[in-house]
Amino acid sequence: MRRRLVFYPFTWLAPVTRTVLSNNPAAYYRLEELPGASVAVDSSPNHFDGVYVQNLAGTSPVLGAPGLATNSITVNGGTTSDNGYVQIPYHPELNLLMPDNLHGAPFSVECWVLPTSVSSDPNGYSIPLSMFGSYNDPNPPYNNANGWNIYQSPGPTARWIFN
Repeated sequence: MRRRLVFYPFTWLAPVTRTVLSNNPAAYYRLEELPGASVAVDSSPNHFDGVYVQNLAGTSPVLGAPGLATNSITVNGGTTSDNGYVQIPYHPELNLLMPDNLHGAPFSVECWVLPTSVSSDPNGYSIPLSMFGSYNDPNPPYNNANGWNIYQSPGPTARWIFN
């Protein structure tokens, strides 16, 4: 069974939420929490809640930002101390493997993003959504930094890429 991770910065109509949940997503993050919240609620029946991780300056992510019709979040992007992010703990249902238990299985992801700028730095990629392992993880298959990214390329010809 193919499962998908749905990561919407805003869901503005109840019919959209019902439609998303009718597709049985593995996770569904609406990201509508108000300032002061620490939990990014998974609205799917699985409740794979994440945690908002602030940057060192405490300026990203910003919760309770204006969305289309309700709250949203704003992030600088990335997963370093200079950028805030949402950390979603490991769950096998969000990291499906092929029968060999070494290679990733097919999946789909949806993400609504409104970029507010494009980097002129040739290495200034914006990555609002990604999943990857760490070289420091001793447990295969996540110990080789394999994974995927949805990102915006830099410069005047910026475009969205999934790899």
